[in-house]
Amino acid sequence: MKNIGLLLLLTCIIQVQGVLFEATSPGTKLDCAAYANDQEILATFPFSIPFLPWTDYSPTEYDKTSGRWDFFQRVYELVIVNENFIPSTIFCLRSLQNLYIRNSSFYTDNHDINTNFPLPISTGHSVYSLTSLRIYDTPVTYLPEEFGSLFNLETLELSNTGLISLPDNIGRLTSLNHLSLIHQQLSILPKTLVNLERLFYLEISHNPKLHSLESLNGHRSIGILIVNHCEIEYLPDDLPNLSQLYLSYNKLTDLDGIGNLGYSTELKKIFYFDNNQIQSISTGIRNVKNLHTLNLARNELTKLPSVIFNISTMRYLDIKDNDFNKFDHLQNNTMQKLVLLLVLSYIIGIQGTVLEKTQAGTTLDCSAYANDQEILATFPFSVPYLTWQDQSSNTFARLGSDDHVVYLQISNEKFVPSTVLCLSNLQTFLIRNTSLSQLTLDNNSIQRLGSSLYNLGIFDTPISHLPKEIGNLTRLMTLTLSNNGLVELPDTIEHLGWLLELHLSYQKLTSLPLTISKLHSLLTVELLYNPNLHSVQSLNNLPNLSNLFVSHSSVDNLPRNLPQLYELYMSYNNLTDLNGIETLGNGNSYTKSFYFNNNHIKSIPSEISQINNLFTLNVAHNELTNIPKELFDSKTLRNLDVTHNLFPSTILHDIDEKFKVNKAIFTYSI
Repeated sequence: MKNIGLLLLLTCIIQVQGVLFEATSPGTKLDCAAYANDQEILATFPFSIPFLPWTDYSPTEYDKTSGRWDFFQRVYELVIVNENFIPSTIFCLRSLQNLYIRNSSFYTDNHDINTNFPLPISTGHSVYSLTSLRIYDTPVTYLPEEFGSLFNLETLELSNTGLISLPDNIGRLTSLNHLSLIHQQLSILPKTLVNLERLFYLEISHNPKLHSLESLNGHRSIGILIVNHCEIEYLPDDLPNLSQLYLSYNKLTDLDGIGNLGYSTELKKIFYFDNNQIQSISTGIRNVKNLHTLNLARNELTKLPSVIFNISTMRYLDIKDNDFNKFDHLQNNTMQKLVLLLVLSYIIGIQGTVLEKTQAGTTLDCSAYANDQEILATFPFSVPYLTWQDQSSNTFARLGSDDHVVYLQISNEKFVPSTVLCLSNLQTFLIRNTSLSQLTLDNNSIQRLGSSLYNLGIFDTPISHLPKEIGNLTRLMTLTLSNNGLVELPDTIEHLGWLLELHLSYQKLTSLPLTISKLHSLLTVELLYNPNLHSVQSLNNLPNLSNLFVSHSSVDNLPRNLPQLYELYMSYNNLTDLNGIETLGNGNSYTKSFYFNNNHIKSIPSEISQINNLFTLNVAHNELTNIPKELFDSKTLRNLDVTHNLFPSTILHDIDEKFKVNKAIFTYSI
């Protein structure tokens, strides 16, 4: 009972501690030495974090709070989504490498628009291991001086945080290679950015107060620069390794100095200057090495310089919606000369018309496009190319070794263009917050993707029903749908014989088709936040299912006969017992982690002793009054949580007595 008292005392301390951190003011020294390990730090958080075990190599999902830790239970990745308050102790996690935050807050009051919200890194933080920091829709108006000590940071993305300025010592982040600061209030960039010798990708779109890129002049490593929807008046100067430049929707009036961009790299140059006020093109454009794509649509051009006709590498030129006075002259001279140069795509208002007709229901003629670059040129938005090392939450594509688009993410656009179905080598296709209204997923369109597509993900995009033709994507290995309003799955899902992972979270599913039991390759199923889902019996007998996540639903019975299962999360459901638990994971020797907290469980069967290598059992917040004696005999159990049940004091005493011998390696809460 003495130990129980200590545990209760610690609980009280944890609750008080959270309040203390809420009251901590910006700039207060953070004493990370007060915490012995990551578990003590996590105990200060006012929300729970489900952790994936170190043996789980599945892709991280970014639509819910979660974490990953290594073999020694050191936290190396955190995803925090839709949480009211994040304590500053998060920056005490010494092994944290990847931190993703969306729609949350480091402060308890975000209503005063005049209040500054610094990122709460202060003297005393320990998170020197951080390599990736991504924060979206979360107030962060400036970065403190201590931010410059994150020497290992490689990726920094801040979106819609209200950021006003960057500190000069951002130039000390010598490992940084990817920087994205979109939808912010930046008015100037620090000159110290030129010190970031590894910076390759820089995106600062949607900063309506930003007028100049002069601070970037002379930067030696920037390869991709995206600065759309700002107020930029002049081109940057002397960027020798630049290969992709997107300066759409700015205040450019000329392209003076364009010859000083990308002169040290042989990579194809892709330059977008549409929707500016450009009146002239400098003859220096002839000095651009390997110019491939030039978009000058919707400007104030009246003529093209003759040198542009001598650029033998150019393949895409968009000059529609300018002030050319003599279209016939352009048609006879410009078009003729560009055709002689083997220009494959020449756009003077034609492309938009074709796209509109296709969207209206005209048969899609993919033979009209010679390659994937021509297909992407039909999109009503720009698609930058990223390397495999770069990540972004925005629209981008990746190329395979043969210049085919193999990876495409369309994010926060008005719609998915139908010509995307012409990308015959597409392997990963992700759609985020973008309408599918112009995309008909019929048998013909599915067949176009079926021979190559391995990974399909649709996030925050309405789609209540999947078409039965989805079964024709026979090579699909990962299918992810999140927050779509999905009501049901078609029976034809049984034909996805290669499917390894099925993620269907934040949906409106009421049942699963019986045919899902035929997916014998399936390893992972995720069904989080399906409040109308009462049963997962359709998953019974799946021979290889290893990971099952069904939290925050209404499931009232355990699945049965899943021999390879070793990770089961069924928190926040309507379970009343654990009958059949002995049929789970009895075909493998991996450590088992089972989470049943926040149900209505009244009893645990003695058959739980038949589970091979049970390591973690969480039955907190249930209606238990007893624990089977067989559980006390377990030689593998290392984490047991039985807090907030209906145990009499005698049972609590028995638990304490049975397990305190192994306290050095055994942790439990009662």
